[in-house]
This record gives sequence, C-alpha cells and structure tokens, in this order.
Amino acid sequence: MLEQILMHMKEKLRFVQMENQAKRVRFDELDALVLQEQEALTQTMQARDILRFDNLRKRQDCGLLGKSTLLRDLEDTVDEREALERQVEMLKRS
Repeated sequence: MLEQILMHMKEKLRFVQMENQAKRVRFDELDALVLQEQEALTQTMQARDILRFDNLRKRQDCGLLGKSTLLRDLEDTVDEREALERQVEMLKRS
C-alpha cells in the first residue's frame, strides 16, 4: 500500500514538473512578446515626440497664418489705416 502511494506521488510529481515546464515555456514566449511590444512602444513614442516637435516648430514658423483671429485683426487694422490715410489725403485736398 505504501508503495502505491509513493508511486502515485512520483507520478503526480512528474505531471506537475511537466506542467511547470510547459508553463515556463509559455511564460518565456510571453516575456519575449512583451519585450517586443515595449520596444515598438518606445519607437512609437519617439516618433510621436519628433512629430510633436516638428509640429510645434512649424506652428512657430507660420506666424499669423495659424492664428486666424490675429490675422483678421491685422487685416482690419490695415484696412482702417488705409481708410484713415485716404481721409487725410481728402482733407489735405480740401
């Protein structure tokens, strides 16, 4: 009877060891996959940062073109100045 219990325990131990080995292999596969995804994420974040910096630089370079409210205000100011200059010329002729 004791021999049967011992044999059963050895068989159970082999089964658990095989199961652990299979899980270790799966863990290693998943670990490698996580590492690949982390590298891809790092590259994506670096590309995002480069694009963000380029976008910021381009916004700074475009001046008023990207700011419609300021551009409209400038146009209104120029129109008003031209109208005042015409009015001054008309007053000078009078």
